[in-house]
Amino acid sequence: MCGIWCCLGSHSESFPDCIEALRNRGPEFVAFKSYYGVSLGFTRLAINGLSAEGDQPFLHEDGSKLICNGEIYNHVQLKQKYDLAESGDGDCGILLDLIKKIGFAAACREIDGVFAMVYVTSDLVFVARDPFGVRPLFHARYEGSHIWSSEIKGFPKGATNVRPFPPGTYAAYYRANDFNALFHDAKRFHTQNIVPLESFRNPRISTYCLREALFQAVEKRVLNTERPIAALLSGGLDSSLVAAIAASVISRRGLPKLRTFSIGMVGSPDLKYARKVADFIGSIHTSIVVAAEDFREVVPQVIRDIESYDITTVRASVGNWLVGKYIKEHTDCKVVLNGDGSDEIGGGYLYMQRAPTDAHFNAETLRLLGEIHMFDVLRSDRCMAAHGLEARTPFLDKQVVQTWLSIPVELRASHSRIEKAVLREAFDLCELLPPDVLWRRKEAFSDGVNTDGATQKWYARPDEAEYYRELFDRDYAHAAKVIPHMWMPKWVDTSDPSATSYRDTTLVQ
Repeated sequence: MCGIWCCLGSHSESFPDCIEALRNRGPEFVAFKSYYGVSLGFTRLAINGLSAEGDQPFLHEDGSKLICNGEIYNHVQLKQKYDLAESGDGDCGILLDLIKKIGFAAACREIDGVFAMVYVTSDLVFVARDPFGVRPLFHARYEGSHIWSSEIKGFPKGATNVRPFPPGTYAAYYRANDFNALFHDAKRFHTQNIVPLESFRNPRISTYCLREALFQAVEKRVLNTERPIAALLSGGLDSSLVAAIAASVISRRGLPKLRTFSIGMVGSPDLKYARKVADFIGSIHTSIVVAAEDFREVVPQVIRDIESYDITTVRASVGNWLVGKYIKEHTDCKVVLNGDGSDEIGGGYLYMQRAPTDAHFNAETLRLLGEIHMFDVLRSDRCMAAHGLEARTPFLDKQVVQTWLSIPVELRASHSRIEKAVLREAFDLCELLPPDVLWRRKEAFSDGVNTDGATQKWYARPDEAEYYRELFDRDYAHAAKVIPHMWMPKWVDTSDPSATSYRDTTLVQ
């Protein structure tokens, strides 16, 4: 994990302090370099390739430069396929030569992994972000200059038009002689091509392919690290599957046992189920038991770190943030697996069972997936990055997403079945998880950490939305439009995004 920063324009040499704001993303190395109208900043947490050779910016002999916050899981295959030279000893070291040989857009398409990167030539600056926005990137203007930053806190005071850089997209900017940057072009290099496969109407085929895709996604994220790895474990379906597969991979390779972590109040269902899963898969498990006040007192810092005021994002972030804090303070783990993304791809939110038609269900999954970088992915990245940890999200592997969405929608939709039945069926005979966990109904993380049966949630307050916005505006009032709307369920009559608020409500036509 890293932090990247770029300024294109007449103010490019003016902001070395902005890089310090990103040090949490890369506490081990910081660089700020200026090159005639372009400045590049980089903070590093070394994951693959631990020597100084992996420090960035990467420089090519022709004068081009590259900074990348990424994990390139197929870097060995790409090196062999294109006979690539390496800059440094990490997985990103092949990128400069790859771009030289096949072009920037083609390189983005070839990458199996996650990334946000900036590539600078003598007359152009290229910017790109991975298909689902797993790695963060924002764009802003400052007195005529263009600035890109991994986090909003990396922008100078006075920055305007702060927006997320769109996932699956690359943009090019001309470097004019007068230091002004001229926008040239922006195109999508990744479009989710959803073509239902007739063969996937056979559940034996579709569940096998989905199972294999997830196994491979977890395996590549477990093995592509030189730093200790851990997994978040709520005891729900998604995090439990990821942890179980990771533990299996680690066991087969003879590696040290997986460490897993859960959080909740005394008596919370998440703690109970997480412990059951940990015992089943043989992980070294830590249950972090906290009180409601422990959640409430860190909300201001959490909002400062996650850079959001969305209600459901803040609620879910507090527990994640506290787990990240514990991992940083008590372990040497630097990479943390999570189960995020499954609910967006598979329509796992309980309100999706109220979708009027399969077409509505399909459209909603695509909308959720297209916005995940502003909600769940934002949360999972920032809550770990705040503590110098890298989050890894196997469900957002390109092959997992493509395989799951290639299953005909009438088989993916919940109808009268439990949510994400296809995923559960894919692992039904694998004995990876206890059956009552594999078939455990969806529960929001912010609800599951509460005491079992509690009527009062830790976040309950009449001015909750106003409180979060007030805290956000203390640091980021200039960036309020990074949240286009509040995350809310559809087709139910509720004003609260919590799953418990609409579980028993009626369908809204």
